[in-house]
Amino acid sequence: MTQLALKLRDEGMLRAAQNRRESLEHAKTVARDLGMVKRFVTSDDVARVIGEEECVRLGNAAGSVFKGDDWEFTGKFVASKRESSHGRYIRVWRYRGGSQC
Repeated sequence: MTQLALKLRDEGMLRAAQNRRESLEHAKTVARDLGMVKRFVTSDDVARVIGEEECVRLGNAAGSVFKGDDWEFTGKFVASKRESSHGRYIRVWRYRGGSQC
């Protein structure tokens, strides 16, 4: 990606996160709780807990759920099981600890 593309992506993620702050914080809390129990977490895991309606409300802010030092991409992808994702590959994240996401 070019520097401009990265800048625009980051700005868009920040805007989405700010506009959906409450839903994002809820999803991050769920992700952290799951990570403390099962260590490896996907967006499908979070979606199963928060429900489809909350996923829709979260919108593009979903891209920020695993953002931060508490999460590490494992390098693995799995096919999403959510019907709305049409089998696209999603990242598998490892929870590294810490008190908050």
